[in-house]
Amino acid sequence: MEGKTDEASVAAVGRLIEELDQLCLHPLRFHKEEVYVQVNSLKSKVFYLYNLLTGDGSGAALEYWDKSAQAEVRQTTSIVSQEIEEINEVKGW
Repeated sequence: MEGKTDEASVAAVGRLIEELDQLCLHPLRFHKEEVYVQVNSLKSKVFYLYNLLTGDGSGAALEYWDKSAQAEVRQTTSIVSQEIEEINEVKGW
């Protein structure tokens, strides 16, 4: 996200929200409760980012991304990847 917010970026964030919404509708899909909590927390941050992008402009959105959302994405990605590895080990894949 640089400078001015473009429509493609806003649309991509909107699609991510939809995907996270669908995923979080079924908490039992998660092997561990803390993974669900982390993904749900990310969904909230992405939704807030979307509101900033569609609201007053990209300046606030970029600041929020840098200070909060980007770290949450990295942390959530790591946690989900670990869960996938654990499930694969249990299933013998």
